[in-house]
Amino acid sequence: MKSKFMLFILCCCTTMLAAADEPLRSFPWPTELEYEFLPKRKIEMVNGVVKNTDARALPDIDEKYSSELRVDGRLFTLPFEVCEKFVACYRADLNCDGVQDYVFVHVVGLNGRFTGYCKVLVYISLPGGRHDRLLFGAMHLEAVMEEGRPMLVKYDWSDDDITLIRQVYEFDAKGRMRLHKAEAAPVWK
Repeated sequence: MKSKFMLFILCCCTTMLAAADEPLRSFPWPTELEYEFLPKRKIEMVNGVVKNTDARALPDIDEKYSSELRVDGRLFTLPFEVCEKFVACYRADLNCDGVQDYVFVHVVGLNGRFTGYCKVLVYISLPGGRHDRLLFGAMHLEAVMEEGRPMLVKYDWSDDDITLIRQVYEFDAKGRMRLHKAEAAPVWK
């Protein structure tokens, strides 16, 4: 009985989506962003370990996991472990201080409504040659160049669980992330 009911619900949802005048909005996969001002960098897994040697299913069979990554000859220790298949690193001078900053994106949601949900870790330069880490989650991630500055764009569901909110973040010279603007983002294109 349960399986028949679930099949009925699936058919109804499929029919509703097919009947919609406009297609659902599609987002780039957060580990495959392509922006000239935010180039993707090659990642080396340091002391990476294959955890699913006895697994038979994808998506992460034979993939290494590590919390230590080397990018551009620099060693980064992340506060969480990442899978090499679901992580990407991008580089840009986000706070316009002449020092390159790094953006690590790790996809953690792989099913249903949360497909593409990611953790975003920004290593931002601070005065005095130091770097700080800023961590946030995003349903989807993009980037834009506004006012001559690269900015990160975070999409997430609003409190009503119906509306997507598009938040554009900029970074100041002291390494702080600030909301540049926010707006409702249509789910339908």
